[in-house]
Amino acid sequence: MDTYVINGDFFLDGTGHTVSIHSIEEACQRVRFSLLTEKGSFAYNRQFGADHDYLFSENEPDVRMFVMDAVSGQKEISIGEVAAEWDGGSVTITAEVFFGGESMNTEVTINGNI
Repeated sequence: MDTYVINGDFFLDGTGHTVSIHSIEEACQRVRFSLLTEKGSFAYNRQFGADHDYLFSENEPDVRMFVMDAVSGQKEISIGEVAAEWDGGSVTITAEVFFGGESMNTEVTINGNI
């Protein structure tokens, strides 16, 4: 799923087809969307998203594995370094995203009370 998202929904061209991502900024947006979407909650693809239960039920979850699992279906996107900072019931994840020969960091904060 390497499609462009605007306001939380797929961006469609004039013919109603999804638009593919073309830049590192769009790739980071796709990673953020994948991490913030609870696995099983996306109506168009129940396997899409991240397992928030794993992230908040394990004593020391492997955050890199969490990110890699969430973006596993996105073939053109690679993940580099991943860092996590826990603050009570939420975690802020910073991930290095690679796309088309470029890299950029993206950050998301996930609340454990979703």
